[in-house]
Amino acid sequence: MILSEEHARSMTSKDAVMEAVERELGIARAALAVGNDGKTRVCARRAVGNAISWMLSRFPRTGWHTDAMSRIASLSSDPTFSQGVRDAARRLSSRIDEHFRYDEASDPVSDALLIIQAIMTIMDAGDC
Repeated sequence: MILSEEHARSMTSKDAVMEAVERELGIARAALAVGNDGKTRVCARRAVGNAISWMLSRFPRTGWHTDAMSRIASLSSDPTFSQGVRDAARRLSSRIDEHFRYDEASDPVSDALLIIQAIMTIMDAGDC
């Protein structure tokens, strides 16, 4: 489940957001363990989408749409974030190729964790 900005704004604590993020990451890890790459990627994206919703509830951005995929793509070109975080967002938002495969070097859970950590750092610092 992706949190709306309104729902993220209504959350009173970092813990509530992290609970939603961890729930999705747990599902992603379980899917990875059984080789379900599609579900792994979807849940990793949802986890990042929840973190982005929380960030946008405090630090709105113009032009960032409401769906997780668009937001991850927007983050991939946002100079506020390091090149490594932007690269992780690019990989996480990539689509399957004509052979229905993802980039071999892709690790959606690790990419999600890198992005989420960057967002948590911004939120803890209180500036973006």
